[in-house]
Amino acid sequence: MAIKTPSRDIFIRQLIGNDNFTLPGGTLIRHFSNEQLEALLPHIFDAIFRTAAADISHICGYGEFDQNNQPQNKSCADFIREEFRDDLDNYWYHWREMFKTTSLSEDFFNHIYSHALKYAPYCENQRYLTNGNTYFGNIVADGEKIAFTDWSRAGIMDFMMDFVCMDLHKPWLKIPERLWVYANKRHISLPDFHQRFLCMAYFRGIGSLLWHTSIEDDESCRTITVYLNKLEQRIWKIGAEQ
Repeated sequence: MAIKTPSRDIFIRQLIGNDNFTLPGGTLIRHFSNEQLEALLPHIFDAIFRTAAADISHICGYGEFDQNNQPQNKSCADFIREEFRDDLDNYWYHWREMFKTTSLSEDFFNHIYSHALKYAPYCENQRYLTNGNTYFGNIVADGEKIAFTDWSRAGIMDFMMDFVCMDLHKPWLKIPERLWVYANKRHISLPDFHQRFLCMAYFRGIGSLLWHTSIEDDESCRTITVYLNKLEQRIWKIGAEQ
């Protein structure tokens, strides 16, 4: 008899229990004030690191989970390349046609894509359980308790991804800058911090740019483009004075 693959929710619960997974009575934080969000950030960071601490020694590979709750890529670089293939029969089939039919710049895409691959070696062997969708619309809070509501993009990758999602959503909260301070205060080692953050941010950033281009959200496209253009200089400043 074939063994039935557990649902994504059951599979994630098996890895982390109810911690970070469910919070009855919690409130979506997307509409919180910046001051409220700033106060919650250390607790959100705690939740991300608790997720990353899950035992994944029995799971091989890198990338988002497939329908069988398994990542399909051998490396971070393979994950990035696979994500931007345009010959897969899915929503993004022949997405490169957007270079001809929309304002999406092929030169800009290739520039950012090459930088994601440039920094990918720093993310190899950085394998952790990640939510992969930690935008503020997918986080609930109840006091200091935190839970993530959407695990559809969960997988095995560098946990920097979960910090990148928040930073891409609200860059004025200065997530990587605050993460650097948080980690130093708690004596958490973050080797190759700058390169790893840049890799995940470039990767998720151009993915978000494709999505917003596809739905003709020009304002978000402009915001993401500005974010990506400023990212390199901004990230390398972190910790430079130490």
